Amino acid sequence: MNMKLKYLSTLEEAVETQILWLRDLNTVAKWRLWGAFYWALVAALVYAFATGPTINKLAIGLVLGSFLGGNLVFNAEGALRKKLKKIILKKSGEFEPSQVTVILSDSSIEYSARGITLEFDRSKLTSVVSSEIGLVATFNDGNLLYIPELALSNEDDKEGWFVAIKAR
Repeated sequence: MNMKLKYLSTLEEAVETQILWLRDLNTVAKWRLWGAFYWALVAALVYAFATGPTINKLAIGLVLGSFLGGNLVFNAEGALRKKLKKIILKKSGEFEPSQVTVILSDSSIEYSARGITLEFDRSKLTSVVSSEIGLVATFNDGNLLYIPELALSNEDDKEGWFVAIKAR
């Protein structure tokens, strides 16, 4: 059984791959905590150093704190995606889409992009998840393979790849 998939990579795919790598580190939860900390810090500083009635100082501190920490508290994943996009663009200057090739054979999955080829041993496959973002295969050596939704032409193609990857 040999299956081959070719598609162009996108900046969104690169960001989503980084998000998937960071998911086990509770990164989004940490961003929320930092947002709450910034919010409380600004509120406390305004309350401590502003003049006027207590309720006004507290209200102004909470409003100003919400500008700094509110986005991290209520939209942590969006803020993380935006930051990752900035980091990727800063590192590479300009993101150029590249040809990605995924080849599924009986014993391995080969992923090639930007002149780099990774080979995943199918015997180490832990799980395959089909979601709205695409297919995510995790391996017991900590690696993961992400095939974005846009690479799969339709729902039948997605289901075919899901079944083929899962069948060892």
